[in-house]
Amino acid sequence: MTGEVTIPNRQHPASGRRRVRPPSSAAAAFFFPTAIRYTLTVIRSWSAAALVALSLPLSAGAAEKKSFGSAITLTQPVELADALTKPEKYHGKEILVEGHVRSVCQKKGCWMMIGDDKREARVTFKDYAFFVPKNSKGKRVRAQGIVFRDTVPVKDAKHYLKDAGAPKAEIEKVKEPVPTVTFTASGVAFLD
Repeated sequence: MTGEVTIPNRQHPASGRRRVRPPSSAAAAFFFPTAIRYTLTVIRSWSAAALVALSLPLSAGAAEKKSFGSAITLTQPVELADALTKPEKYHGKEILVEGHVRSVCQKKGCWMMIGDDKREARVTFKDYAFFVPKNSKGKRVRAQGIVFRDTVPVKDAKHYLKDAGAPKAEIEKVKEPVPTVTFTASGVAFLD
């Protein structure tokens, strides 16, 4: 029924409440505080819902993730050029490198190329456990992990070029395995 109010019922303890129709305008003063409480409850509910709805679009763009994989625990980066020219010096040691992202896998973000002014290295992610945003090109990044010399088979080299969005002519130029220095990162953090 519309316009009903539930009040405590001392006569029926089993139910604890009974429904009573509000009186006409003669006794409106008695029910006025109840109406005000109901109205304020509705206003509070709408206000809370409005605040939540308004805050969602603002917070969605503000919380862009900047770290991926394990936390970076090292503080002193190794010069990227040094790590790339002498990977044997760091064999078996976890190191921290810094550089700019030159390219990223455009399928999943499952690898990236980082470099300095002269050299670059492919960064893969330990155990294929995390990926980076595909729009990371040009951003400054820190990566913690292990560096080593590697030879990329022809098939994989072509696959990497295709994932990077290279032209078909460039992909077809690959005829031999490509010697490279690879970095397997356990954690990555973008600095900008």
